[in-house]
Amino acid sequence: MRNVPFFRTEGRQENIQDSPSKLLLKDILIPIGSILIAAISFLTANFELPTWAIIGVIGYLVVVIMALLFNPFHGLCSSLWKMKRERYLTKKFHSEVYEISREFGGLIEDRSDTISNLLKEINSWEELRGQLTQPDSEHISTIKSWHASIEKHLNLLCLKYFPSLVWDLGVLISQYNRFCIQTQKRLEEILRERELHEMHLQYLKHEWTLRRERHVRVMSKWESLTKNINDKLRGRFCIDYYEPLKPID
Repeated sequence: MRNVPFFRTEGRQENIQDSPSKLLLKDILIPIGSILIAAISFLTANFELPTWAIIGVIGYLVVVIMALLFNPFHGLCSSLWKMKRERYLTKKFHSEVYEISREFGGLIEDRSDTISNLLKEINSWEELRGQLTQPDSEHISTIKSWHASIEKHLNLLCLKYFPSLVWDLGVLISQYNRFCIQTQKRLEEILRERELHEMHLQYLKHEWTLRRERHVRVMSKWESLTKNINDKLRGRFCIDYYEPLKPID
């Protein structure tokens, strides 16, 4: 199995642009202010400043203050909304996420009823020896370590990191599901290319069916939950589609 980096490394090109409030200050308010100051200086030196001019100066100052406060106010509102959203996500979905995380852990443990264990078993058969790629031990170990870390932080119920944990758990589940699908496709290819002993063939189909049912049950619960999360929060907070694992015909 090819090693795949687990953590998101999405290339994000920084596009540094001035905010609308900064553009308003730089391109409009500051030039107008310079003209206004020069005009007021001229008027006060030669004439008594009219009421409309004072009102205009006050109005200008109000607009400048509003432009200066826009970014901090917008940032504060965004932070408060983000905190509210994270609190809602954690309180409403934490128990379900944690429960499915525990069930997923059972799929990757060193147990006799896992897909990876079945691969080790059938790879020792003479008909299949060397035909299947064994799960890379370092890769599997990384999956387990990453899952253990996610589960540990889920158990701490940290509001700040919960959305990231949900996303990372989805990525981890997606990668394991992809490994299982690749395994199923490879087995189908082998069965088309060579003939297995009838007893081995029946055993393989039966054991794959049992492991697949457990796998599909966990995947279906997780996919349903992630769709619900994305729907409730009106965004894409987790991967909500996973290719189904097929039976071996």
